[in-house]
Amino acid sequence: MSLSPLDIAVYVGLVGVVIALFVATAQNKWQPRVFALLLLRLAIGWHFCFEGLNKIHSHWVGETDTNRPFTSANYFNAGDGPGAELARKQFLGDPAKTYTERLTKKEEVTAEQFRAKSVAEKAALCPDAAARLLDVSDEAFAKAQAVYDQAKADADKLPSGTDAEKAAKATAESKMNSAKAKLERQRNNGEAMKADYAAWVYGAVKRDAKFKAITGDTPATPEEWLDTIAVLEKELSGRHERVKVDLGVGNGLEVKRTAAIKADLNAARSDLAKATDEFLAELKKDAGLEATTPAPPWYADIKLLDKVTAYGLTAIGVGLLIGLFTRLWCVAGIGFLVMTYLTAPPWPWLPPPPPSEGNPLFVNKNLIEAIALLAVLCHPTGRWLGLDAVIDAIWHNTAAKKSAEAQASPR
Repeated sequence: MSLSPLDIAVYVGLVGVVIALFVATAQNKWQPRVFALLLLRLAIGWHFCFEGLNKIHSHWVGETDTNRPFTSANYFNAGDGPGAELARKQFLGDPAKTYTERLTKKEEVTAEQFRAKSVAEKAALCPDAAARLLDVSDEAFAKAQAVYDQAKADADKLPSGTDAEKAAKATAESKMNSAKAKLERQRNNGEAMKADYAAWVYGAVKRDAKFKAITGDTPATPEEWLDTIAVLEKELSGRHERVKVDLGVGNGLEVKRTAAIKADLNAARSDLAKATDEFLAELKKDAGLEATTPAPPWYADIKLLDKVTAYGLTAIGVGLLIGLFTRLWCVAGIGFLVMTYLTAPPWPWLPPPPPSEGNPLFVNKNLIEAIALLAVLCHPTGRWLGLDAVIDAIWHNTAAKKSAEAQASPR
């Protein structure tokens, strides 16, 4: 088996950590307490560091058939604790309300009947919530008019004698025609955009959709997507009834499956709301307009939270490994673990989120790791092994020097 340079670096780093652990223990007279606490700190640091790096790597690779960028939305969707409920309201909003407003049909029209209508009639069938987001402002129209006028003026100035001049003029006219097409879309007050959006709503066209257990995207209409959500809702309701009469509760199979269905349902709802956002933004972009879908405030942006989580975990892990400001990183790690615990706590009246390891009751691995960090926090492990020892030595040397100078100075 061949090892990549990254693999070699990881193994060398692991060996270095083990050697440093034994050296530090030897310098502290082989005290078992020192060895155990340092081993605990380094193990937790290693765990945090590579959890964070894996999440960062998933974002670097991007979305592929085999990779999905890390998002905490999945964890929030699966959780039943108080932390999950707060996070869903803060970061995920109400996706069902969003897509219901944007996908509710004004008339019961088949796809064939819709295709036979004029552009104006199609636009009139666009749901009001989506139509408002596709309306064109006077400022945007004036901007498009200016772009077209400039492109037309540039094309009119060019001669069309030689082949090179003809090619240049054709390119300029192509830009002019593109600008004219965008201007026409805006001149019609977004009718073409509304018609295109309505075509998806009424099933005349399909757009790629993400479905659980299917690799890649699948072309689907909103109705097909909503049917999938309805199936999950019906299954979840039925499983709730089974849990009420204790069917499958003894071995946890029904409870775990219920939690898995709930997570799939929440994810499907979020994906559909996101799909409406993306289509509206795409239509605006194609028309040369800026997206008018309001962006969430910075404190409610889940993409920002995902980045903070990934880089924060890495920073905590590195800080614990090198022993720099060790107690600060212990506090940060405890805070993260407590929030994670409250998102999906192993309380007997709540279903365990999938995947669930073992059968925890009140205490799970997140709480245990938080308690372990609390033990590390209460001891000067950074001075036993880490850069905290260097900072401490500089601090004490400076303090001793100032004290000696104070004593030597005449009174």
